[in-house]
Amino acid sequence: MKKGICFLVSMLLLSTYTVAKDIAPVEPVPPRIQKTPLYIGFGLAASGVKSSYPNAGDESLKDTTIGGVVRVGWNFNDHIGIEFRGLKTRLEKDFSEVSHYGIYIKPQMHFENAVSLYGLAGYGITKVNYDHIDTKANIDTGTVSYGAGLAYHFAQKNAKKLKQVKVREETRMGKDGWVMDHELSTQDKPNDSYVDAQDAGVKGWGLWIDFQHILSAEGELDTDLNILSTGILFDF
Repeated sequence: MKKGICFLVSMLLLSTYTVAKDIAPVEPVPPRIQKTPLYIGFGLAASGVKSSYPNAGDESLKDTTIGGVVRVGWNFNDHIGIEFRGLKTRLEKDFSEVSHYGIYIKPQMHFENAVSLYGLAGYGITKVNYDHIDTKANIDTGTVSYGAGLAYHFAQKNAKKLKQVKVREETRMGKDGWVMDHELSTQDKPNDSYVDAQDAGVKGWGLWIDFQHILSAEGELDTDLNILSTGILFDF
């Protein structure tokens, strides 16, 4: 009777401690980078000035002037931001110099993780100086302005090889008592995790081009002013 009980206890212990199991591969997840909403931009601006001769009917003056532009922006989220920009054009001028400083609400939409379309609507101070024509007709005024643009961010695609470890554990009775065997196998598996400047807040460069309408029939010379600008961006 005792031998039978000992045999049953031995079998129970053996079935309890002899365990073979596979632990599924665990793939590490890259930590999400906190989005940094600040960005800056530098570029070139071309101002298109159209003014009328005094008492000359439909005859008009046209001038295209080249200069620089600076942008500093803050994205509240992926759909709305605020931006300050300043520009001054005085190169290749015929008769006009333009400066403009404004603050804009910036609605935006993102496509294909790297391309974004945005609008601009805000208020700024605009100055137009008319050299060699009539300095009394110079413009210095605050105006509402608006525009639209396109930006491309150089998205970063990280294809890291993450090591997977497959573990097999087995407990068995050996000559010296209970022992545990470990069978390890490793496998490299590529993880094409897409990390882009817009969604994950990756630091990086981008390009932009946009158009702004600044003035309509303003001042003694009925001045119209439009700005075309392009340049580089950097997301912090």
